[in-house]
Amino acid sequence: MSLDAFKLDGRVALITGGNRGLGFALAQALAEAGANVVVTGRQQERAVESAATLARATGQRTMGLMVDVTDAQQIESMVQAVVKEFGRIDILINNAGINIRKPVEELEWAAHSITVNALCPGPFATELNIPVMNNPQANQFFLNHIALGRWGRPEELGGVIVFLASDASSFMTGAALVVDGGWTAE
Repeated sequence: MSLDAFKLDGRVALITGGNRGLGFALAQALAEAGANVVVTGRQQERAVESAATLARATGQRTMGLMVDVTDAQQIESMVQAVVKEFGRIDILINNAGINIRKPVEELEWAAHSITVNALCPGPFATELNIPVMNNPQANQFFLNHIALGRWGRPEELGGVIVFLASDASSFMTGAALVVDGGWTAE
C-alpha cells in the first residue's frame, strides 16, 4: 500500500465539537491531509472563527456551524447544511455527543462498507485541562501516571485520525485506538 492511501483529497469531514481543543486538532489534521472540513460547536462565532482559521492555515474549504448535539432537529439541520454545501459527508467524528446504548439503524454499518472505530485520547494539554495542569498536586499526579511523563499535545492525534479517516484503515472496524502516553499501561 502506498502513502497515497493516507490522502484525503476531496473528502468531506464533519467534526462535532471541532471548534477547539482536541476536536480542532483533529479537524486541522484532516484538512492538512486534503479534506474539506466542517467544525461545529455550541457557539456560532467560535465555530465560524475556527473554520476560518483552518481555511487560512490549510487552503481547504471549511464551514463552521452552531449545533447542540443533544437536539435532534439541530443535528438534522447540520447534516442538511453540510450536504447542501459539500454534497456529502465522507468522514464523521463525534467529538462531542451523548451516549445512547442501542444499535445505530436498529447500528450496524459494516454491511454498508462503513467503518466505525473509536479514538480514545488520554490526558491532553487542552483548554479543559488547564485547571488540572495549573494545580501543582493534580498536575504531578497525572505526570506520575503517564508513562511518557508529560501531557499530550493535541496535534499528536493528527496522524491517528488521518489513518482512521483514510483508505489505509479500510479493513478496520469496531476497534478502539488508545492514545494516552501510556496512562492505561501504568
